Amino acid sequence: YKALKMEEGRRNRAIIIKLEDLYQDYQSFLTLLNHEKRKLATAEERFKTKSEMLGRHDGIVEKIEEQH
Repeated sequence: YKALKMEEGRRNRAIIIKLEDLYQDYQSFLTLLNHEKRKLATAEERFKTKSEMLGRHDGIVEKIEEQH
């Protein structure tokens, strides 16, 4: 009986260690995901800014063309 209990305890510890490893992997994944989301938001902001600048540039070009 004691041997069975010891084996069960060993199995439980192995499961706990595996769960802790999975949790660490999950935390790493979330950190990476948040980093990628920030990079994407920055890229989107840059694209929006460039689009707005191009839009203003097009407006200026149209005004110059109208004047000539």
